[in-house]
Amino acid sequence: MYVRIECQNNKYYSYVFAYFKYDYMPMYVVYNPIDEKFDIVANFSKKSDGHRQVGIMNFNEKDFVKKEELELNMGKVYNCFGYEWMINNPDLIRDIEENKPVKNEYVKLAKEMNSTINPEAWNEVNTEEEAEEMMNSVGGFHDWYLVSIEASTNPYDCDTESKTKLRFTSQAAFDTLLEFKDAYIKYYFEWANRIYSSRVIIDGENKYWVDDEEADISDIENYNYIQGSKLRWKFVLKEENDW
Repeated sequence: MYVRIECQNNKYYSYVFAYFKYDYMPMYVVYNPIDEKFDIVANFSKKSDGHRQVGIMNFNEKDFVKKEELELNMGKVYNCFGYEWMINNPDLIRDIEENKPVKNEYVKLAKEMNSTINPEAWNEVNTEEEAEEMMNSVGGFHDWYLVSIEASTNPYDCDTESKTKLRFTSQAAFDTLLEFKDAYIKYYFEWANRIYSSRVIIDGENKYWVDDEEADISDIENYNYIQGSKLRWKFVLKEENDW
């Protein structure tokens, strides 16, 4: 899991090394490359201005372990998840709380992990597992809105791939882009283009995004869908200060 942080005039990307809830507020342990230290960042600022400080860009938690609760300086925290070297080491988290120096081995590991983050990278969808990861990341597009479609090709080069990008928005910290190669679009556009559920279907070489989780390839013509030979996706920043 990695995130974009916008906190105390700092903006940076970091892996989440642990997270938990304190007084119902999600809290994230990250590494701040600007101040060169670990931080614990709350999901929303203390100013009660609704400013979201943490935007999740990748939800992968496959190497996380769970603790029901931890005793920290701030008090008991619950629903604790993170890497074993962090979540099973409450003394380390307490040192981070107090802005104390931590062992160099942890700093080195955090820097190495963060060096691999590329917020501009696309996520390819070629397998059912990759499709499920995308859908989990966007909550099945429930209560998202299709806001734009952009098609591009080179009319002077017949061998150039045609690409179609769809942009979706919601109350999440980021918008989502889907990009299809050689797309076929069957879509009835309504006044709001609100999506209640959706699914990705992989059928041979074709990938489909369908605007109903109950859809099947056998009855796909009953639904709105986008079909392409390739599919990839990524989160993109909203307009300035939109979150």
